[in-house]
Amino acid sequence: MAVGPGAALAPCPDGTAVGAGPSGRGESRTRQSETAAEVVGRLRATFNTGVTRGLDWRVNQLQRLRALLVENEQELIEALWADLRKNPAEAKTQEIDFTVADIDETLASLESWL
Repeated sequence: MAVGPGAALAPCPDGTAVGAGPSGRGESRTRQSETAAEVVGRLRATFNTGVTRGLDWRVNQLQRLRALLVENEQELIEALWADLRKNPAEAKTQEIDFTVADIDETLASLESWL
């Protein structure tokens, strides 16, 4: 599941984007050779720059997560069936729709929470 084309990505300390691959276009930056500790270290370094504190960055990330869920709904439903034998109707309502609704609520209130 890739981020949609044209999605703005927040910068990392190394000048690439959060979630961007070597091309900077949104594919996963996690590499098979990267250990969990390396991933955590890289993400902590990004967090420590303060880039994640601003309203614009948070809104962008939430909008991108929402788009990922909506655009990849069928693939997520199929994965939940394959991995957990989760009923497709339940997967849509309990996993995807609830999460999208939570994101929408967060987007509506986020500015007042900061």
